[in-house]
Amino acid sequence: LSGDDKDEVASAGGDDSADAAAVGGDSDDSKPSDGKEPGESGAGGTDTNPEGGEDGNKPAETNGNKPADTTSAAKPKETTRKPKETTRKPKETTRKPKETSKPKETKPDPKPTSGCDEVTCLVEPNKACCRKYRSSKGSSKSNSNLKERPSKSDVKSGIARVMGRVRACGSKHGGSGLVKVRVKVSGSGRVSSASPSPGGALGRCVASAVKRARFPKTQRGVTFTYPFRF
Repeated sequence: LSGDDKDEVASAGGDDSADAAAVGGDSDDSKPSDGKEPGESGAGGTDTNPEGGEDGNKPAETNGNKPADTTSAAKPKETTRKPKETTRKPKETTRKPKETSKPKETKPDPKPTSGCDEVTCLVEPNKACCRKYRSSKGSSKSNSNLKERPSKSDVKSGIARVMGRVRACGSKHGGSGLVKVRVKVSGSGRVSSASPSPGGALGRCVASAVKRARFPKTQRGVTFTYPFRF
């Protein structure tokens, strides 16, 4: 090469190295000016402390993840039951006092009925309804050996002896129905009085026939009413 050509090559080479140096200087500008490696600090670094943390070791409060308060949740039902009342009332053992018997009231004598006429009272003179048929006057000479009053059979026997005369009254007067004769017998056994009811001709005839009747002697006699049916 000629001298001129060498100078051109040298200048060309110098220019290339200068360009390379310029290029290299530009690449050094990519380093940070403070000389720290990227990632050590600043926005490009990874900060281990979370945002808002005071100490850097406390985890962030997660209010949404707190466990629910179970104390106010469904409480178990009370299973205790009240004991049944087992006490029974004692039975009343007090007895009521017995009622004292009231004194019997004295009632008036009942009216004589078909079962309590004078003939019946001859057999059962102690009946209350027979008081009115009792003779108030006894015989003047009482004899303890005699019966107090004629019996029912004595009365029937005495009337039976005059029944023929009584039937004749019905044939004579042509009457019908019932004739009652009230007969009073003395202690001697004789009829002291005979009162008919009704008192027509038939009744008077029957009473006259009954007066002929005779009865056994007694201490007090008797009074009775005897019915005759025609």
